[in-house]
Amino acid sequence: MSMVHNSVCTFHNLTVHLLHEVRVIIFNGRQIRFTPIEYHLMRYLLTERPVSDKELVEDIFHSELDMWNREALNKHIGNVRRKLKKSGSHLSILRVATFGYILVPNDERH
Repeated sequence: MSMVHNSVCTFHNLTVHLLHEVRVIIFNGRQIRFTPIEYHLMRYLLTERPVSDKELVEDIFHSELDMWNREALNKHIGNVRRKLKKSGSHLSILRVATFGYILVPNDERH
């Protein structure tokens, strides 16, 4: 029998529960299940800082940033955005110019 490892963090005054083995993140009681890549992306985005495309691609895809990896990254970001919206989490992933992405509560969108 394996144990599910959990962790708890705070994101913009919101308590977030991460269930690592099943790749579920709980925001305000709303559970969202992610694929392995999506879950890895979310763990980066929960740092409350902009994360560069280069950093994401190198760590998640173990590759250098090129147009194919950027396209794959954008596809996974799009999937995460849809899951966040569908769940009613009130969180959005914003593009930071030509740099990368940041996760913000909807009330902080500009």
